[in-house]
Amino acid sequence: MSDACFDFVTATTAVVFQDKPVVYRSTWLMQAAATAQDMGKDFVVLTPPSATLTLPMSDLIASDGFQWLATMDGGSFFDGITGRVHRWDGLDFAATDTIADDYLQMDNNSGGLVHVRANTMHPASAASRVGELVQSIFVELTDEPPVGWGMNEPASEPWDVAELTEHCLNIAPNTSSIVVVGAARPGTKVPSVAVLTVERSSSGVRETVEFLAESADPLSRPQLDSFAEVMHRARVRTALLGHAVAFKGLCRPARFTGMSVPGCAVFGAEALAGHGSSTALANAGATARLLGTAPYESLAVTYPQEPLAGQKHPLELYAELVAWLEGQDNTAR
Repeated sequence: MSDACFDFVTATTAVVFQDKPVVYRSTWLMQAAATAQDMGKDFVVLTPPSATLTLPMSDLIASDGFQWLATMDGGSFFDGITGRVHRWDGLDFAATDTIADDYLQMDNNSGGLVHVRANTMHPASAASRVGELVQSIFVELTDEPPVGWGMNEPASEPWDVAELTEHCLNIAPNTSSIVVVGAARPGTKVPSVAVLTVERSSSGVRETVEFLAESADPLSRPQLDSFAEVMHRARVRTALLGHAVAFKGLCRPARFTGMSVPGCAVFGAEALAGHGSSTALANAGATARLLGTAPYESLAVTYPQEPLAGQKHPLELYAELVAWLEGQDNTAR
């Protein structure tokens, strides 16, 4: 591809217009993004303020040198992720300290979702299989294994762990970013989606998963406990299931969406190694429990889904526990 794939190019930036309701990680956009990187330019996706991004496209935009800008009245723009207003200075999009009013508007048509982030590490061996972690998340939260996978959207390959493993092995040591799609959660309509990132190095094969599924209500305590058990059996390093709102059909709008509120966190043996499981349990609070037996114990913590008077918000409790486990704060909670 040449710079003809862009709508306009400056000395520092390559821009594509996407005048559509939903912007997805198409093969064409991925090729344009790669061309921008090869040219040493930032890659900007410019959309109307009503546009939304799929999870795989949001994952791409989160990369260094990538940006999503939405148009505003008066010829200005705002960052669809941060809300900061940008103005065209004749050469580039210059950021200001102002947050766009459009970004702060509420959308009453947005829906609830379940948001999972999880990661695990396999031995540095050609025999290590990838895809089983994301498969276990789909089965637990949708009752079905994934339907398909692909490098871009729409996913082009039927779900097959062996074929996915072979693909990731063939392109190693390059990182694989895989789109995974599957069924909707029971009682909902929007198909679930995930991004699986696979990194191979001399120390091992790391799988990182981000998963979204529609959910009208937060998961119940038994459902959270079941999720924790599944993540323990998958030997995750860490996993976090949260509940969120403000997305539209599992797509990110150019609006303030807040953060997903933790419902359940799981810390595997690797994450606990610096402190020991018993000490971690003592510091994790009354809703924590240990799963399994040494040397493969996991710490599971559930969080209240309704504000409780006199207690810290789940986001604060989770952040404090992570900081303590990572050695940033050794004060007992």
